Amino acid sequence: MPLTGSTPANTVGNDNFQSPNLFGFDESQNILLASALSMDVGGSVAAGTQVASHYIFFDPLQTGHVIGTVDFDSDVTYLNPGNRGLEAGDSVTISGVRQINFDTFASSPGDYVRVITAFSPGATVPEPVSVALVLTALAGAGIARRRRG
Repeated sequence: MPLTGSTPANTVGNDNFQSPNLFGFDESQNILLASALSMDVGGSVAAGTQVASHYIFFDPLQTGHVIGTVDFDSDVTYLNPGNRGLEAGDSVTISGVRQINFDTFASSPGDYVRVITAFSPGATVPEPVSVALVLTALAGAGIARRRRG
């Protein structure tokens, strides 16, 4: 899944970040689950629950170690580290209501974890004023283009 645009070089899992930093991005936000979702930590999420999915990863150039916390804008209730390349001795834990602790050793292509949170208020639909401004700008661009043509 690309981080920016559609550049394949920015696709998670392609040995591309190779950095000492811990990265994260939002996947699907505020989706309604059609079926139950089984997780490694927290049990399963019931069908009909609205959730937000986030991906946190560490992809060093060579073998490296990172300890970090990641804060979210809604309650963290589920983790899925088992399917994402964590090895013995690595840990990702829910360390607060809206926080995880990420402590891993990794080599490229790195370690990854999916975090499921409750509804994410930061990912809601844009405010009507913002939408109106965008529509006005698009209309203005269309009028300017017609005048030039």
